[in-house]
Amino acid sequence: MKPSTLVLLVEDDPIDAMVARRTLLAAKTEYEIDIASSIGEAIQCMSQRKHDVILSDLGLPDAGDLDAVTKIRNECDDVPLIVMSGCDDERLYVETLAKGADDFVSKHNLTPTTLCRCINQNIERMRQKREIQELVEAVETQREVLEQQADELQQKNLRLAALCQSAKSFVNNVSHEFRTPLCVIKQYSGMMSQGMFGELTDPQQHFLRVIEDRVDGLNNLVDDMLDISRYESGMLAASRKKCAIDEIIRRELTPLVHRGKVRSVKVFAECPDDLPNVFCDPEKVGRTIVNLVVNAIKVSSAEGQVRVSVSPNDETQEIEIRVHDDGPGMNDKLKKKLCGRFAQGPTSLLSNEKGFGLGLSITKELVDLNLGALEIESEVGVGSVFMFTIPYANPTKILSRYLERLGRIPENVQTELSVIRVRIDPTSDDDSADDVERFLNYTLRARDLAMPIYTNEWMVILDSTVADLPVFLTRFNSELTEVNRNRPQGELPAIHLHELGTFHRVDQITEIQNCLSGMLAPAGRPRKPHIRKAQYV
Repeated sequence: MKPSTLVLLVEDDPIDAMVARRTLLAAKTEYEIDIASSIGEAIQCMSQRKHDVILSDLGLPDAGDLDAVTKIRNECDDVPLIVMSGCDDERLYVETLAKGADDFVSKHNLTPTTLCRCINQNIERMRQKREIQELVEAVETQREVLEQQADELQQKNLRLAALCQSAKSFVNNVSHEFRTPLCVIKQYSGMMSQGMFGELTDPQQHFLRVIEDRVDGLNNLVDDMLDISRYESGMLAASRKKCAIDEIIRRELTPLVHRGKVRSVKVFAECPDDLPNVFCDPEKVGRTIVNLVVNAIKVSSAEGQVRVSVSPNDETQEIEIRVHDDGPGMNDKLKKKLCGRFAQGPTSLLSNEKGFGLGLSITKELVDLNLGALEIESEVGVGSVFMFTIPYANPTKILSRYLERLGRIPENVQTELSVIRVRIDPTSDDDSADDVERFLNYTLRARDLAMPIYTNEWMVILDSTVADLPVFLTRFNSELTEVNRNRPQGELPAIHLHELGTFHRVDQITEIQNCLSGMLAPAGRPRKPHIRKAQYV
């Protein structure tokens, strides 16, 4: 059975009280009615029972006019209060609600239907108000809990960041500390192997070669750890320039051949003549070759061989360098997993696949910095081929590769690129032009680009907004002053900077390419092509 609605009727006029009571009882809703003739009686009734609604007159013996509303509200604020008055003044209606009443009805218009509807609406409104208040309190409680959890998480994040920084500092410090003893071991073993302290037997020579091989391996490991630390901190940058790839391979191959002999693995290269010049950081290309060849030596069997082949690809405007081994090869699952790690980049110093050294974790980043790509081909029982590419020294292709690389960097939220034209006055001193190019690369950040156009002219692209340009120019001038002060040959030639514009990376790539086209085909006198002998870091 549905419970009846408990009503408190506060009315000092017996006739009005009787009319209101009859009106309630005539309604279809079941009402139980308590009647009080004053605020004092009403308060006593409220203390004894929990009413669903209060109907109150304004003119009461112990509360004049609107004081009745105030006194009832002070005693009970969670029950609907409906004021009944014989006055229909709109101003009184507004003032009653302002004092805290929930509704206002005229005694002259009371009918069972209207009074019942008014009571039900206000009871429902009060129920919703309670629910909202409960929700607000629950949200507030949850907010306090979330704030507490956020504070705890922040403290943990700070602690984790401190531990991470401590780990990186430890790796950097240990890596640098390794340098000195490794250099000493390398020098002493080299002196002994050259017979400076007496003739050595064949077994002794073999042991020294093993020592040198292990030292070279540790040196490579130190380089890889430092590069991973720089990469994770966003500091791994490239000093790109026009280079001859055969010179880089020739420079790196000699020590790799000796390392292969220690493990009875033949290492050789197949490099055709007249290869096009490439645009790269030669030190990082050399590191890439070393990492891939050393890994190939590790997986090759005794009396096996590692072959480095070089071939141009005019269609894609890039040099392809392949490192072939005759090791056990990889199945599709392992190859896919390794390729996935290449795609994601290094995430931890301890995240290496068994059988693949730390060098492979950073190799993809080294290739990517040189605007190339890394691919793997492998067959179980036959061997593997690691292939990476380096773009030709073609400004149009270089720009396309650079913009494509920026778009692949997930954490790169910058939306603009600033393009600057850099030139120096004509000079017969090639070393000065080389030093200017070296200086440009030194002043740029990891995601910027300095691209040679002619002997004395470059296009510089800054991964920054127009608001960042003054900061760059200030740093540029400060570094230039320092370099000129300490350069033995005297100051660098005057460097002229001309801003070509700031462009949206995605929507205005064509405009950036148009800037390059304008630099490649300038009006006026012809320019000498930018071809110089490769300089190595």
